[in-house]
Amino acid sequence: MFLTIFILLALLSGLSGCASSHEPEEVAYVLALGIDHGSSNLRRVTYLIATPRQTPTGIEGTGGAGGGGGGGNEDKTFMTTTVEAPSIYASLNLINSFVGRRVSLMHTKILVFSEAMARDGSLAEVIPALLQFREIRGTTVMAISKDPPEKALENMNTPFTGNPSKFIELMEGSTIFTGLAPFTTLRDFYNFMKIEGVNNVCSLISLSKNELPPQEGQGSYKSEGDHRAGELVKEGGSAIEALGAAAFDGTHMVGELTGDENVFYSMITGEFKTGFFSFEDPLNPRNPISIQIFESRRPRIKVDITPDETFIYAKILLDGNILGNPSLIDYAMPEKRRALEQHLSDYMKKRMEALVRRTQEEFKSDILRFGLAARKSTLTMAQWLDVNWAERYPEATVQIDVNFKIRRTGLNYRVLPAVDPQKGIREGENPR
Repeated sequence: MFLTIFILLALLSGLSGCASSHEPEEVAYVLALGIDHGSSNLRRVTYLIATPRQTPTGIEGTGGAGGGGGGGNEDKTFMTTTVEAPSIYASLNLINSFVGRRVSLMHTKILVFSEAMARDGSLAEVIPALLQFREIRGTTVMAISKDPPEKALENMNTPFTGNPSKFIELMEGSTIFTGLAPFTTLRDFYNFMKIEGVNNVCSLISLSKNELPPQEGQGSYKSEGDHRAGELVKEGGSAIEALGAAAFDGTHMVGELTGDENVFYSMITGEFKTGFFSFEDPLNPRNPISIQIFESRRPRIKVDITPDETFIYAKILLDGNILGNPSLIDYAMPEKRRALEQHLSDYMKKRMEALVRRTQEEFKSDILRFGLAARKSTLTMAQWLDVNWAERYPEATVQIDVNFKIRRTGLNYRVLPAVDPQKGIREGENPR
């Protein structure tokens, strides 16, 4: 009896699972990983590593918001280091030889690939290997950098927080409520790489120019999303911009989308949630009107395939709330509200059609994922391969219908025009 208990206890002690554990002070956690072509070897890999600092109690901690960024090297909560190696895992060995801790990828938030690797398709050689490693999470965000990845990672912080991990979360998370950049994870990118005929997009990041043009009078209207990463007219704030998207054909990057184009891309694919946008007022083009737009229902996509023709129909259903109306036209009035709804429906329809033409003529790539609806017309994988969607899509006829409805016109019960003492009430408006 006692012998049996002793044997069971001995066996249980071997199942404790502590052999692979490490003390916190023995591990260096990588928050971001930059991958590029090497010059002396195959890969140039940049690591952004959290650097614990000494607290007043003498216990190591990762520091607070004031501990990084511009606080001096002794207060920074992160470090960057770059090595060249034949593979990412070989670079891990090299990093471990001089960092002084075991480097771990368990908390990596973002993978930043160079534009060169995206253009030549070599990132497709790296992604499957990354997902095979148990420390890499499938939810890790992917981005393409227009600058060398090591430069992007060096500037991946903000005055609000010296914690690059939090900065990455907030920067990529903001794309969900702005729509100006896609939120693409490593797992999603890999899955779409394997789907025949359907292609990827990925967030585009760049260093800011961080300068304002000379003030030479009033500028003209330009949509806030009519930019790509690195083109924003701004000064101050973070040195990194996440705006627009990289478009892929298979494993190769074939073009870039502006922030506006990414908004319309997400509306068509059903990934759009909500966002604030400015449009020219149809009744007073001098004053843009600000509207919050959100998805009313999922897009309805239908694809008809015949031996000679492919027809794609997309119905986009959107709602909106008026936020700001400098022209003070009372869009609560039914006839004016309907005119604004029709104007914005037509405007968004034209912009979406322009995006579709660009994907067909310039990219020749179905990044809008119409192929997912087209697959429903086939029963087997062999039938789908016979369709040859990659060849059919650029020649397809695409019809888009946008149905936009205004749900709220603001908190004011009645909007009255301003009174000009010299001209009286603005022409065309007569308050009751």
